[in-house]
Amino acid sequence: MARDQYELKDKIVGNLTALMMRPAQRYTGLEIQKIRRSYNLSREAMAVIFNISPSTIRSWENGLSKPGGAALRLVEVLHFNGPDFFVGSPTG
Repeated sequence: MARDQYELKDKIVGNLTALMMRPAQRYTGLEIQKIRRSYNLSREAMAVIFNISPSTIRSWENGLSKPGGAALRLVEVLHFNGPDFFVGSPTG
């Protein structure tokens, strides 16, 4: 294999590695509440953003349950990007 081919292979592998997602950050109930309040969101507003019930948000915040899977990733996205990230046209 020529040197240019090795360089191309290394570049492709590097790009693929960069695209792999790391596990979502874990949050305590208190941390979820602080995130929600930092953006002045009610439980109802956060529930609408996440397409879940306000009682689920309450359950997370009170430590009765924990977000997992996609919900956990949504909490992380809200934390680092704010609610405006979720607003926009569904068609682009």
